[in-house]
Amino acid sequence: MELTPTQFAEVRESLTTLASEGRSAEKRRFSRMKVQARIVLANQTTGQTYTAMTRDLSQSGMGIVQSVDAHKGHKLLATLPRSETSAVDVVCQVVDARPLADGLTSVHLEFQSVPEPRLIPRPDEES
Repeated sequence: MELTPTQFAEVRESLTTLASEGRSAEKRRFSRMKVQARIVLANQTTGQTYTAMTRDLSQSGMGIVQSVDAHKGHKLLATLPRSETSAVDVVCQVVDARPLADGLTSVHLEFQSVPEPRLIPRPDEES
């Protein structure tokens, strides 16, 4: 079964309009680059660690998709790759979170600070 050309055009127009409505309210200071990568996050309140997929990245924050609930104001620690052998931890704050589909949430994070490097190696860094 295929949509008729008219049905497809109407659906595409509707989805494009919905997507652009969410972007029109944004006031960005830095341009965003589309980046798709798997990152590790830790909830600063609960300590829960999980993975998410990045959507975009700028100097001031990033957009991600995750399967964990998030709410405005939550603090997360994101481990971002810096090279193949090193990473940087960044404290982020949730500035927006919206459901995308069953079990998936679009989250916009603002970078807050870079904590002091860890003195104890992560388990995956031990030889």
